Amino acid sequence: MKVAHLIPQLFTNTGGLQVCLHNICKRHVRKNVDTFVFCYDADLKTTVTDYNLVKLFNFRAITQLYPISKMLVIFYIDRLQKKYNFDLWQIYGGYPFGAFLADYFQKKHLPAVLRCSGDDIQINEEIGYGVRRNTKVNRIIFKNYKKYPAVVAITDTVRQEYLKLSVSAERIKLIPNGVDIDRLQRNSKQDIRKKHGIPPDSTLILSVGRNHPKKGYALIPDILNMVLNQGIDAYWIIIGRRSSEMKEKIKSHSLSDRIILVEEIESTGSSYYLPPEELIHYYHGADLFAMTSLLETFGIVLIEAVAAGLPVVCFNAPGIRDVMTSDCGIICPLNDIKAFADAIFRLVKREESQVLTERCHSYAERFSWDIISDKYLELYSYLLNQNELKSV
Repeated sequence: MKVAHLIPQLFTNTGGLQVCLHNICKRHVRKNVDTFVFCYDADLKTTVTDYNLVKLFNFRAITQLYPISKMLVIFYIDRLQKKYNFDLWQIYGGYPFGAFLADYFQKKHLPAVLRCSGDDIQINEEIGYGVRRNTKVNRIIFKNYKKYPAVVAITDTVRQEYLKLSVSAERIKLIPNGVDIDRLQRNSKQDIRKKHGIPPDSTLILSVGRNHPKKGYALIPDILNMVLNQGIDAYWIIIGRRSSEMKEKIKSHSLSDRIILVEEIESTGSSYYLPPEELIHYYHGADLFAMTSLLETFGIVLIEAVAAGLPVVCFNAPGIRDVMTSDCGIICPLNDIKAFADAIFRLVKREESQVLTERCHSYAERFSWDIISDKYLELYSYLLNQNELKSV
């Protein structure tokens, strides 16, 4: 089986989409799947990947002139298809490539899988989120997503969005994000507290993810002040791209010594890992994980934290509620920062912390990338068989 994976950015923008691609491709190679990944930033790779990595031509202003851009993209992908003769394509991100290529795959009777997450499928006017807020883009998406023989929904929240776009239910395959169980449950050797000057007997709260309105980071200073007022000696580490932009807000709350900002952590060393090894050290160094997101399609860092044995406090938000279970922490009413602070207090004071850690480990097992990558292979085989039956 020869499979092409297309993702605009793999190394310069790390999120759930990139973590998914890397981990399933890595495992597919082990099962002798001839795996190719096309991305804009392939030339920025400084570490070794198991799969074939090919630089994707950068279509600048691709979203500005729809008919012309679509024609150019199809012409380019058709050349790649003729050169490599792939059995199947998987597209990561619905807009623009997913939408632009739907007609091509359909016309060529070429099996293709579309996997959407984030702003190419979700929409929220309140925080100005989602490309579908643009009427023209929404029309293009509505017309094209439903043409794929299979689309992947990582949660039921995403599944519902596909249905709103008239994608037939039988074409929607529910395959969640996964987690690298072995790496996340391995004991960490790095002392994160010592690195940041955090007292060993204090409570360390961790949040991971880019600084974006949907992440709810603006709520953190008020939540932490409530926690401190409850007598908890707490520190909060926020890791993610653009987190440093929170400095002034944190300073205005007099929390500069309590909230530590760390920009996005990248994979280093001779081999490429997602999540990076250094991030795993932070998971192991914290006492609990705080997911302040107001909107997600999955929230992969949540399940990574759980796999590391961290109890979670989160909001009852779309995407999060599909993944989180009360066995692994506390789910709070959306936007209720008092409930969030109280939940942190309750978890800190709980005596059966070892029991909670074991529950987290057990729950995370079902999200093992080994299991998830096999689900993708099953989907590929099904589509290839269906394609053969149609051609008979």
